[in-house]
Amino acid sequence: MSIITQNAALQGLLAAHLPALVEYEGLTPEAITSAIEAGTMVLLGNPNHANVKPILVGQPSRVKVNANIGTSPFQNHPGCEMRKLEVAQEAGADTVMDLSIAGDLVAIRKDMLSRTPLPLGTVPLYSVAQRYIDKDRDPADIDPEELFAEVEMQAEHIVGAGLSSTYPVILSVLGNRYPSLSGTAFSVALAIALVGQATMNGLMGVVSQYESGLNLYPYLMIGSLIIMLLLFKRSLAEYQKKSKSSN
Repeated sequence: MSIITQNAALQGLLAAHLPALVEYEGLTPEAITSAIEAGTMVLLGNPNHANVKPILVGQPSRVKVNANIGTSPFQNHPGCEMRKLEVAQEAGADTVMDLSIAGDLVAIRKDMLSRTPLPLGTVPLYSVAQRYIDKDRDPADIDPEELFAEVEMQAEHIVGAGLSSTYPVILSVLGNRYPSLSGTAFSVALAIALVGQATMNGLMGVVSQYESGLNLYPYLMIGSLIIMLLLFKRSLAEYQKKSKSSN
């Protein structure tokens, strides 16, 4: 089963950008296509992102650097995020993640897309959770269908979506549990996260070689989201409890 021949978008991007990828990575066309087929390397890029500059991530491609930017309730300045985007490009970032959780997330995302050729990623859960919070509803009660609809909408013009929102959720739990050892706890958690991410990606690369193997990925995503939402709900309850006691 060929991943490339079954994915029209991937096939089109490779046809248009393979010469540039070969020159940048110092790899032969055969090495690139073989690695993609084996699941050890992926091509990041979306045909709907105007002037996108696709890149290869994984082995045996070069090491890539990602820049995380985005608004927050404490720093909600879209113009500042656009400046961060410019600085990230000037510094040589290969990809950018928009982790905005405040303001008009759709407008911020579209503005970033118009300003950069770098592959841009997002966390769809943030957009859905913000709508719930704006209505004073518990994000832990998110309807999975709303999340899937958000993923589909963003996939129309965004390179990809991730579960990087797991990190602030986990860190908030650790910060509450170990306030005097937060630095050590954060370091341990991030080390575990990096090892887990590398293991999961490698496992999916192996599984994807088998017929219907990629069909397991949605279940993995759903399971991860459920665990993350439960942790978020617990962390939110602890935060509210502490806020009430301090008042």
